[in-house]
Amino acid sequence: MDDGLKQRLVGAVVLAALAVIFLPSLFDQDNRRRVSTTSKIPPVKSVGPATFKAPIREAGIPQAKSPDEMYQLVDEPEVAKPETKLAIKPATKPVASQPVAKPVPKPSLNQQGVPKAWVIQVASFKTETRAKVLRDKLISQGYKAYIRSLKTSKGPASRVLVGPKIDQREAQKVKARLDRALKVDTLIKRFEP
Repeated sequence: MDDGLKQRLVGAVVLAALAVIFLPSLFDQDNRRRVSTTSKIPPVKSVGPATFKAPIREAGIPQAKSPDEMYQLVDEPEVAKPETKLAIKPATKPVASQPVAKPVPKPSLNQQGVPKAWVIQVASFKTETRAKVLRDKLISQGYKAYIRSLKTSKGPASRVLVGPKIDQREAQKVKARLDRALKVDTLIKRFEP
């Protein structure tokens, strides 16, 4: 077959295919989709006023007092101290003496108006993460622990402290408990806010 004839036949087939595809869409205009403009929302229902029945009082329930009667300020009566008579009984057994509680020293204030107090330094770490682990452990055991960060000649450090305690003797007791529990030698220092 001749090449010119082949090209003509291929061109005719292509034109016929295009005509079959596009010509029906040009002449068929009823195939378009139309949007309905009518509303399908139902009409509004009319709602009348609601009526409620009056409450029914159960038998045996007393009437509530008015707010003025319920909330009145009353003067507290003075309590008379009963007179106590000491009866002396003969002692058959010697009575062990009770330990006398030592008075708690009143806190004295420094120049900044802060009470003079004591803290227990438990440990000092180069990294704050290790200090946080120890602080959390002490808090879980009931101690009031916190971290104080500072800069030293060897770099930054994080100290774990417990306290403060107003009484130095109380701080020494806490130090002894911490030394036994953690197997360390803690330090007692002045509290600096």
